[in-house]
Amino acid sequence: MVVRTCLLLLLCVKIYGQSTETIEWSSSLDTVWITSQKIKTDLAKSVRSTALLEIAPNEAPNSLLSFNDYVEEVPGLFILNGYNFAQDSRISIRGFGSRSAFGIRGVKLIVDGIPETTPDGQGQLDNLNLSSIRRIEVLKGSAASMYGNASGGVINISTITEELEKPVTLNFQSGSFGLRRYSFMGSATFGKAKVISNLEHLNYDGYRQHNEVKSTNVNLKYIQPFQNGLLNVIVNKTSSPIANDPGGITLESVEENPRQARDRNLLFNSGESIDHSKYAVSYRHQLRENSSVNSYLFYSRRQFEGFLPFENGGIINLDRHYWGGGLNSAIKWVDKRLVVDFIYGFDWAFQSDERVRNDNVQGIIGPEALNQIEKFGNYALFSQAKFDLQGWNVDVGIRYDINDLEVQDKRLIDGDDSGDLSLNSFNYHFGANKSLRKNLSVYANYSTSFETPTLSELSSNPSGQGGFNNLSPQKAQSLEMGIRMGIVSQSYIDLTWFVISSSDELIPYELDQFPGRDFYRNAGKTQRDGVEASVQYKVSESVTFNSSYSLGSFKYDEFVVNGENFEGNDLPGIPDQRFTLSGRYVNKSFAARLQYLATGEIYLNNSNSVVSEAYNLLNIYASYNLNRSNYSIVPYVGINNLLNTDYYANVRINAFGARYYEPGPNRAIFVGLKVSF
Repeated sequence: MVVRTCLLLLLCVKIYGQSTETIEWSSSLDTVWITSQKIKTDLAKSVRSTALLEIAPNEAPNSLLSFNDYVEEVPGLFILNGYNFAQDSRISIRGFGSRSAFGIRGVKLIVDGIPETTPDGQGQLDNLNLSSIRRIEVLKGSAASMYGNASGGVINISTITEELEKPVTLNFQSGSFGLRRYSFMGSATFGKAKVISNLEHLNYDGYRQHNEVKSTNVNLKYIQPFQNGLLNVIVNKTSSPIANDPGGITLESVEENPRQARDRNLLFNSGESIDHSKYAVSYRHQLRENSSVNSYLFYSRRQFEGFLPFENGGIINLDRHYWGGGLNSAIKWVDKRLVVDFIYGFDWAFQSDERVRNDNVQGIIGPEALNQIEKFGNYALFSQAKFDLQGWNVDVGIRYDINDLEVQDKRLIDGDDSGDLSLNSFNYHFGANKSLRKNLSVYANYSTSFETPTLSELSSNPSGQGGFNNLSPQKAQSLEMGIRMGIVSQSYIDLTWFVISSSDELIPYELDQFPGRDFYRNAGKTQRDGVEASVQYKVSESVTFNSSYSLGSFKYDEFVVNGENFEGNDLPGIPDQRFTLSGRYVNKSFAARLQYLATGEIYLNNSNSVVSEAYNLLNIYASYNLNRSNYSIVPYVGINNLLNTDYYANVRINAFGARYYEPGPNRAIFVGLKVSF
């Protein structure tokens, strides 16, 4: 049970997850730079709430089954679905993104400077090589004035760029519920150029029936410095031939056997397979000491086959191509009392989805039910300026997005449902940060955002016809205030308060004739407000404690469906509060970490008639590093859910037939061996 009175004493915003390098808040420390706000910014002078995680490769690892393992301690961020690989991680920031039945909505994903989110706002992390992550920035709140189609914020991920101390690393891992994971990491230099390669293979039988996954990921990075520039080339390939979906089950089924799959998911062989490719290049050129030009280009292809647990249109074949690029110029002007950073540029991206739906005849491909090509083009201009004047820092930005959508119906026997849409948007932000003394600052900002329906949401028609439905983009206005303060040497407190008003919120629901398929409608208005807090206390060079707490109110302000008024009800799928506490011990040879996670109640439907109870999880990890000059051997062990708590790893919002629940694993042990030479 989460107790508010005690938890409010432990404050949080800048959080360090598993195996992180400590970045202390102190007047004697070097500047900590963040890049997720377009303009490179000193974290102490930021006008936005930003969480920073630096991942230290030699500290105690955890199972790394999903991206959840990295970010679940970030306040304001709530992540579910770490064990159903047919659905991917479900990330929400301040409630945005909670509607997602699969993949990530409302949060912009960027990996090594390249957008991972498609132009229509849909993202996934199943093609990310988890062991290569070295840095994560989580920018919370509206990011539309910087990145366009995003209400909740930005997750900016950086993978390894430095040459490895020992050029070859092999990692072997085994654990409960059929976990088998193998990875390779290598680096080499060719003159000034560096090549870094990662290969990872995962086999996992899963806690529940019909929960298997097999996945192989390869990532190559080439880094070439020049006299006045830096070139990065990235190649990423992912193949996941099996990712089965056990589905949501009722509370009665959970009490009978939480490891069982839903019967219809077995009958219709529910699950997915994917092949994903990504090719990207970025280049930064320093024109003069205070000016630079940055550019990037990328192309991705995703081939997807999904089996859903119903007959009519229950098999999806999707061939997605998306590509794009961007160019911006950054200028710095320095005077004795004033420093001005200015950036301006454009982004463009294009997405083409060839979507075919066939009937699912108990796991066998049946007649064609839909065949259409969906296109989404985004073209955007943006500019941003940051002013640093005698303890004051002011940040302003604007962005205009042109979003052109088109659907071409290729199945004309039931009429032509082709059409087009234009969903253009103008967004802005402004904020200020005041340094009261070297280790104390306050900040505030106001921003607007928009979020279009994704192409898959627009093509979900209860009528069964093709074309687009009549969904509208959701829009929001956000106000945020915060304080960052060092309390004693190498320790800090960080506290943020926010209030967000949105309209046309996109809400999922199911229908009895399509059980297991999600449709979407616009809610009238919603209201979000809350507090996010964190504290870090460094006892010694070896011992550090981190804690985070999130307390929020996420409610419908106006929402009437079929005569039922949900005004004043909580949005489903978001806990009202969440608390984390972790302790970490690290020396030259031994590393250990104890992590406690507490999650509050979660409403599961719009009427708030069903609630998922609060739960607590305890995880522990330890490793020993036998390090020699030309090799190192690191055995490690971990236990997730040490107390064997019953909980739900995922919930299905507004599920028909009360199938809300996806039980999470019982106590799970994993062991591994990492060898570097």
